[in-house]
Amino acid sequence: LHAPATLTSRVYRRYSSDWVSPGRTADGPASLPPWYYVGPSAGVVNDVVRKLLRVALADEDPTPRRAVVRAFRSDDRFDVHLCRDQHVEAVSLLLHDEDTELRLASLALLGRLAARNPAAVLARIRD
Repeated sequence: LHAPATLTSRVYRRYSSDWVSPGRTADGPASLPPWYYVGPSAGVVNDVVRKLLRVALADEDPTPRRAVVRAFRSDDRFDVHLCRDQHVEAVSLLLHDEDTELRLASLALLGRLAARNPAAVLARIRD
């Protein structure tokens, strides 16, 4: 049996060349319907965000961890979900990662999230 981190790395390598950021068009991000931010759909999106952050925190290979943070940095439509306290805490843990590129990307993401939830972000950055 393979550890989940190893499985995630293998899946990422298999599909990374075909990966296209979800909801992107040639002109930039596609607009999302209002139900994306509230109701049951928002709960599903929040769960997916939580699981992706788990990959960013737990995977042994830095490539999938960087891919998750890059995806969140490139699309500000997830900020509504990412600015929640538990997600801000997870992103702030990435500031202590061994990979310098990942630390810088996490700091840039936290900087953008500070506009939506300054209390949570600034408290984590101060620590």
